[in-house]
Amino acid sequence: MGKLVAPDVEFYHDKTGLTQGREALVRSLMKGPCGTPGLHVRREVVANSVAVDPVPGHGAVMTGEHRFYAKQGEAPERLDGDARFAVVWHKTGACWEMRRVLSYAHRPAG
Repeated sequence: MGKLVAPDVEFYHDKTGLTQGREALVRSLMKGPCGTPGLHVRREVVANSVAVDPVPGHGAVMTGEHRFYAKQGEAPERLDGDARFAVVWHKTGACWEMRRVLSYAHRPAG
């Protein structure tokens, strides 16, 4: 995933705050949500929720909703919550990079 992230990425999260820079973001994703040992989270896009709009001369903005499934240790996976997201994509040549990412409006599932 690191290849899709701009070196100067900014990730805004309504629960954990701001993470700046590719290395810090990748490290936080590898460490796990909120640094909880043994917690694995799977994200699933909500059908028909994604919209992509062009930003002339820069790239595009993608928005949508996603659903989170959590698995703690050996316990079965469970539906954990829903949230909204927005990503500012920047196009350089043939490559696309995430420049600004927002994950917000987290709420219990359902």
